[in-house]
Amino acid sequence: MIAYFTTTSDDLTFEQLQHHLKRGLPEYMIPVEFIRLDAFPLTPNRKINRRALPQMLGNNLLRETAVTKPQTAEQEQIAAIWCEVLSRQQIGIHDNFFALGGHSLLATQIVSRIRDAFQIELPIHTLFDASTVAELAAIVAELRMNATAEPQLPLVPQDAVAHPPLSFSQERMWFLYQLNPQSTAYNIPGALRLTGPLAVEALAWSLKQLFKRHESLRTRFVVVDGQPATVIEPDFVPELPVEDCRSLPPEAQQAHVMRALEQAVRTPFQLDKLPLIDIKLFQLADEEHILLVNMHHIISDQWSIGVLSRDLAAFYQAHLQNKPAALPAMPIQVQDHAIWQRRLAQGGGLDAQFAYWAKQLADLPIVELPADRPRPTVQTYEGTVITAPLPTSVREGLQQLGQQENATTFMMMLAGYYLLINRYTGAEDIPIGTPIANRRYAQTEPLISTLVNTLVLRTAVSPNLTFRQFLQQVKKVALEAYAHQDVPFEQLVDRLQVKRDTSRSPLFQLFFNVQNAPFSLPQLPGIEQEVIIVDRGRPSSTSR
Repeated sequence: MIAYFTTTSDDLTFEQLQHHLKRGLPEYMIPVEFIRLDAFPLTPNRKINRRALPQMLGNNLLRETAVTKPQTAEQEQIAAIWCEVLSRQQIGIHDNFFALGGHSLLATQIVSRIRDAFQIELPIHTLFDASTVAELAAIVAELRMNATAEPQLPLVPQDAVAHPPLSFSQERMWFLYQLNPQSTAYNIPGALRLTGPLAVEALAWSLKQLFKRHESLRTRFVVVDGQPATVIEPDFVPELPVEDCRSLPPEAQQAHVMRALEQAVRTPFQLDKLPLIDIKLFQLADEEHILLVNMHHIISDQWSIGVLSRDLAAFYQAHLQNKPAALPAMPIQVQDHAIWQRRLAQGGGLDAQFAYWAKQLADLPIVELPADRPRPTVQTYEGTVITAPLPTSVREGLQQLGQQENATTFMMMLAGYYLLINRYTGAEDIPIGTPIANRRYAQTEPLISTLVNTLVLRTAVSPNLTFRQFLQQVKKVALEAYAHQDVPFEQLVDRLQVKRDTSRSPLFQLFFNVQNAPFSLPQLPGIEQEVIIVDRGRPSSTSR
């Protein structure tokens, strides 16, 4: 990430700038490069002209270390991959992946691109053991020389079928919907406050293009011959509803929008009817709008939200400029991935992974947290969100420890979570569920859909280990799980013949997640944006 700044001081250092920003920003938002400007370029409306910001490296760049350029073909290709994935303009062959902000999700993307570039299968743990371009390039070169593995089933567009199957992740959402069609537990609501000269016509056009680009937004879910199947509506293109609230006083506007958000959160979708994404625009003033987006989890996940934001912005800017959108063609659609998944499973491509999980999860214990009331017979999914920012000193300490141990923030926080659960329950054998984006192939990255899978991370807490030793143990468990992430959670439950219990989740009762999927607000020229935080059932007007 690059930051632009102006200053009257000529002696600011890289370390001073980073230290100042760490006082108020989370670690993933801390820039790794800074460009000094004499003044910010402005639009006629006195907004920062982002397009006019310099993109090339120059003498005004502050950077932590000098760059050692690639010296071999492998190093050059891998450095280019790192630059793309880590959003850097230059990377030296001795730069450390974790010092550059690397984490497991980014490691997965790097492994995916190396697979495509070199036609080799690189285990994800390799990047944790060889965390510089130079070290990784040496391993890649050796693997290329000794490559004997049979090629995997390619992920490419599949032949059209009348009723394409659901992906494994969609099937899981569909199964949960059958248990309780009125549940809103899997609604994904969000809202943006847009301030500035919004081109409503361009936004409405962009929404239509979004539906044309992504088949998943035009997909409904039906039952054919007793089995779930999909129907893709080729011509379904929604209108953008716009509600004019300018006649209402400000207090009434706020209350009206909050009620709309609450209704969106509490209204169930019907999976056999379109649309499964609801978008509505509220106009509060000539240059103030609120955009409400709500969708069902069966067509979206955390990663998809970033894709939707990027594509919507690309179409919006294209309409304003009367140019084609700067988006590459879709390599596959969701149904291609679903068919490929099932062919891979039917061909025995997941047998080794199933064997790993059968051994890893044998004789799984139930960890009971202390509670002040009996567990309900059916899960209600009722809860709320509590925000507790980490102090800067803790974030800096985690970053330093992660670099020393070649561990991600997720691994370090998970290790702490294990110890916390051990303290509360006394349990030593602890299984914890965690979501994984399940986008190991570059072809899946531009998809809007639910591809997310759930992994079970099981480890033992021992009083004889130091925290660093325990962290390495947790890291090993996580990396092994990542290497076997293709097994769908529901199929794993069936294979292990887990007895279903409506009062609890199968295989684990504890869940841990770090939200690090790529996301940025849609870049709409001339528009300032605020995220309206929506608490499930209790929307809040607090913005960030």
